[in-house]
Amino acid sequence: LSSIWLLFNIVLLLIILFRNGINFSGVRIIIGIYFLYLLYGTVITMFQIGTTTSFEFSLRILLKQIYPLLTLMVTASLFRRYDYLHIVIPKVLIVAFIASLLIGPLAARLWPFTLYLSNFLYGGASFTDHLGIITSLSLVWWAATQKKRYMLLAIWFFVSTMISTHRTGLVAMAIGVSFFAVLRFGKMRALPLLIALYLCAMSALFLYPEMQDKMFKGQDKIDASYIISDPTSLDFNEINSSGRFPMWEDLMNRFWRPRPLTGSGFGAVQNFLYSKENTTGIIHPHSSYVKVLCDTGLIGLCMFILIHLSCMLRAFLIYNSQTNA
Repeated sequence: LSSIWLLFNIVLLLIILFRNGINFSGVRIIIGIYFLYLLYGTVITMFQIGTTTSFEFSLRILLKQIYPLLTLMVTASLFRRYDYLHIVIPKVLIVAFIASLLIGPLAARLWPFTLYLSNFLYGGASFTDHLGIITSLSLVWWAATQKKRYMLLAIWFFVSTMISTHRTGLVAMAIGVSFFAVLRFGKMRALPLLIALYLCAMSALFLYPEMQDKMFKGQDKIDASYIISDPTSLDFNEINSSGRFPMWEDLMNRFWRPRPLTGSGFGAVQNFLYSKENTTGIIHPHSSYVKVLCDTGLIGLCMFILIHLSCMLRAFLIYNSQTNA
């Protein structure tokens, strides 16, 4: 059902995109080339019998790769008009707030019965990652409208992310808020906020035993003052990766190093993780970069990273032109 729902959303995005017109320039050209490369890799798997990949998993990964990129293109085409922002963004924030009341980490502590909804719907780490991003969006919209309710929403999302004990959500929130602070207030004025944010992140590591369990291997050997005063002195081996580091090393040895330029074929990683050959019980690589590298090689990974860098550069140029106007 999830694959059918994903396909439905992709078709809907394509209809919206073509109705609004496609301007093939800049980032869209890079995305288009990446699409063609992924499509070529998927077609090739139809004729590769007995290899490390399969057409089924190749098609599934193709859809998962296309969906966020299409979402990016559709969003960019719709938001060319400033009035669309005033319609869409407030609704996005309201929906995120309602969802956080039902399946958010703060709601789970205030109303434990919401844990059942969180397990049934997309709660947990996935929703916390979303909250980390939405925190930054709330701050940006507060700066654009100067309405206090968006600052209150940002605080709610911030606290929800902080107590979630999910590392990726915390990192996403910290990076987003840091960028907002620097761009909004300047480097020097943002410094106190960045220090406070850093201290909050460090506090989460030691105030919540759940976070320590996820983050470190020998929690009794981790000293708070030791890490806060000199974060670089923390031994890399003390970090608890939940099996990710050895899994990434194994996947790269299996699928990337034999074919560093082109990888072992689109869907190779997912095909292996769902096979009987995988005895770890982990069915997700927990790293899009490792998966893209193993499936499509350095060629695919370079295009994948180039899309992200191009989007960041484009956003910076737009921001710079607006502030200098």
